Amino acid sequence: MTTDAGLPSVRESLQLAHLAEPEASPLVAELAADHYHLNYSKHPVPVLFRKVRAPRTLLAGVLPASTDGTELHRQLGRLSKLLGNLAFHWRLVLLVRCPARAGGEEVPSVTP
Repeated sequence: MTTDAGLPSVRESLQLAHLAEPEASPLVAELAADHYHLNYSKHPVPVLFRKVRAPRTLLAGVLPASTDGTELHRQLGRLSKLLGNLAFHWRLVLLVRCPARAGGEEVPSVTP
């Protein structure tokens, strides 16, 4: 696993692309979704979850309400799907590491 180095630049690229040329947002969103997908296993799940949620929130705020099925809608769907996968894997990690915290069965304490 790596650190979250480079992940903030993805959100910043989306933000700058939208400010400079709003029509380019779907293309940059596609590149962001591809980047997150390709680097899924290289980052800790909680870190990647936060880094995917930020651009998704940004894009959802600029989504035109009047159109359906646009490329931007599709890319938002991809980011949402990725968030769902991350949430699922985050829960699995919690169940393995500390079942009591994840809502699983209580772990009996061992006292010497």
